[in-house]
Amino acid sequence: MIVFISKNFTMVNYRSYDLKNITGAQIRAARALIGWSAEDLARESMLGVATIRRAEVVAGTVQMTAANLQSVLVTFQKAGVDFVFEKGKGFGVFLRTGAKALNADVADPKE
Repeated sequence: MIVFISKNFTMVNYRSYDLKNITGAQIRAARALIGWSAEDLARESMLGVATIRRAEVVAGTVQMTAANLQSVLVTFQKAGVDFVFEKGKGFGVFLRTGAKALNADVADPKE
């Protein structure tokens, strides 16, 4: 993610959620939705398996570099997974309609 800062230090290109709010549980849940292993996510996001596993074991917000976290989020978005954040109500993940799992072994819930 690129954030441009003007003279007044106003963020221009800012996402609707802060990357630091992603939790290990959300990453595990996102993988489960599409039937990916940690190895699948590492390969698709071009990160190390150890990086993915370290992020997932964290009980709260993940401790990854912004570039690594952005890679994970973009990979999930391409796979059809979106992250949900509602202040005071919780967080989660959901699978967009028509998204396909990487692994053919995962059954389509419509079938």
